[in-house]
Amino acid sequence: MRRWIASAVIVFLGIVSAKAQDFDRYFYLSWMGSNPLSNTSWIDNDSGMGMKFGYRKIINDKFAAGFDLTWVTYDKYYPTATFEDGSRTITTDYFNYVYSYGLTLSGQYFLPFSTPRVMPFVGLGVGAALNRYFQYYNIYAEDDQTWGFLGRPEIGVLFPFGGKWGATVSGQYNFSTAKSDYFAYDDFNSLSVNVGVVLMSY
Repeated sequence: MRRWIASAVIVFLGIVSAKAQDFDRYFYLSWMGSNPLSNTSWIDNDSGMGMKFGYRKIINDKFAAGFDLTWVTYDKYYPTATFEDGSRTITTDYFNYVYSYGLTLSGQYFLPFSTPRVMPFVGLGVGAALNRYFQYYNIYAEDDQTWGFLGRPEIGVLFPFGGKWGATVSGQYNFSTAKSDYFAYDDFNSLSVNVGVVLMSY
């Protein structure tokens, strides 16, 4: 057991201390966990059903720019309730769903204390959000689809392992104006955590 631990420590130290190769761009794919912050009476459950795909071009040793594509599904179950719609009354349990998609142009600033193997950054993304709101009850469904502005400040760390692979961890605040008047749902804001793999190009 001690030999395995010692070997793992040696490999880790070798990865961290190895000289990094310069890379000029990278792609990444991350799992995205999110927590809604607005209109929580409609949906307040955390979501683990999200992904984030991105591309960055290294401008210099301090800046990178590119784009991000995100998609997250939020849902919440509600027990039996009675709905009245004109002369029609329905008593049933139901689900609220939000399918949230985002596309942003994004930039990153690598902090001055970055090293070849640990590159903390702050970033900002600006673009568009598409939200699809659904309410499912009994055999019926109601939906609304809206577009809006999307702003996304972010803080994170890029870990180049050497070769073509790396990892990234980040947290972001998502501000979207893609509200639903039909469901009386205002601006859609959330916090997200991203953990992903990175593919670098030289």
